[in-house]
Amino acid sequence: MSDALPTKEDRHILFDEGNHAELPALLAGGWPRGTLTRVFEKTTVRDGEPATMKWEVMATEKYGPPTDRDSDVYYALVLLSKERGWPRQLWFSLYEIVGILGWSHGGSSYLNARESIERLATLRVKSTNSFYDIATRSYRDEVWGFIETASVPTRERVKERSKPVNYIVWNEHFFQSFAAGYRLPMNWSVYRELDRPASKRLYPILNKRIGNSRRVWAVDIRELAHTHLGISKTRDTPARIREVLDPAIAEVKRKDGDVLQRSWFRKSGRVTKVFFQPSRERKRRAAPESAGADLLKQLQRRLFGSEGGRQRPEHVRAAESFVAAHGADAWPAFLDWAERYRAEQWPDMSSAGGALTLLGRFGEVLGETAARARKRRRKDWIRYIRTEDERMEAGHPQAYETFRNLLRTDRLYQEAVASYRSAEKSTTGIAEIRLDLVWEARGVRLAEVFREEGVQGPDEWAGHPETGPGA
Repeated sequence: MSDALPTKEDRHILFDEGNHAELPALLAGGWPRGTLTRVFEKTTVRDGEPATMKWEVMATEKYGPPTDRDSDVYYALVLLSKERGWPRQLWFSLYEIVGILGWSHGGSSYLNARESIERLATLRVKSTNSFYDIATRSYRDEVWGFIETASVPTRERVKERSKPVNYIVWNEHFFQSFAAGYRLPMNWSVYRELDRPASKRLYPILNKRIGNSRRVWAVDIRELAHTHLGISKTRDTPARIREVLDPAIAEVKRKDGDVLQRSWFRKSGRVTKVFFQPSRERKRRAAPESAGADLLKQLQRRLFGSEGGRQRPEHVRAAESFVAAHGADAWPAFLDWAERYRAEQWPDMSSAGGALTLLGRFGEVLGETAARARKRRRKDWIRYIRTEDERMEAGHPQAYETFRNLLRTDRLYQEAVASYRSAEKSTTGIAEIRLDLVWEARGVRLAEVFREEGVQGPDEWAGHPETGPGA
């Protein structure tokens, strides 16, 4: 079953997670020398009462605070996640990351990308009254990170650089926020063209605040600079802040006039505010239809014979979350099942909301079916490898013995085996992917041994079976 969530956006449309867009954790500028913790605070009003939002970013001694490259690598990973349907576990190659970012394909680029991914995996954020949970419509106190697990080998075989050999697992709460639809679109092509770090932070927050709004956004200049853009607090006067802020605003407006029409400053007493007016062109542009909206139209046509009227946001999020969890192929299967269920047990069903209440029940059916299929595929896969081992040992005992001895000291193979064994308890299909890597590592070494021994072995011994876990 595929994990792909159908999306209509082209590659130039990037999404940022809503909490990160508002109070970013990857600000590189402004960290005091020698410190590994940085605290951001802002005061807002909720339900007529003042509320303080606190955002504490904690780096590690080994990797240090975020760098300017980390945000770029984060967005490249998000872009790949979008293209692959928002899977929580994302497979990728450093070749892809470097290509998306437009870096040169040299050793330093791969090293920088790897270090940024490892830094993202170790960075932690403690949010107090500031992590917005779109599912419950409330703010939570949370300690979280961007990446829960990262596997980026220190060396990639040159001939396989175009293949996904690395993976990350997004942090659960961060991923759920994405899956629930709390993601904000922005133009990736424009972001890549921005040169100034302050511009790269200003652009996402402007997309959130005025990207699809008719209202002018007014914000205190110190809050914008120190909380949102990461400008050092040593720049504590509006004049000094504007030395950095003015060029950033000008660059964003020059590169993407569809977001920002104009901006101005206004001083009242000791407070200086910045005003951002959204572009009129953006106002007239219709917002792109989300993947969840398209899924709901399919449901309406299938069950009720029309596309229905206005769609409720919670219904859109429910459809997107279901597909993100079970894969794109699960949605047509759900429609088939819901149609039969309505005919046999719920003939009075008359709305999409009613149909969506069945998602949980159908998800249980899918889980049971998938678990049985995974167990069968895994048994077939292991049986195939054992059979091939017996064939190799019987046909070429000397070469096979050399091959087995080599595997005992082969780092790539041992890492693949250890990874497979640790994933065997998983119910998400990760073990099958790991087993594929085990087979690939065996195949590479087997081909080397047969070549060195001068033995012509069957071609399929260095391939992988059609009955593998991906079949």
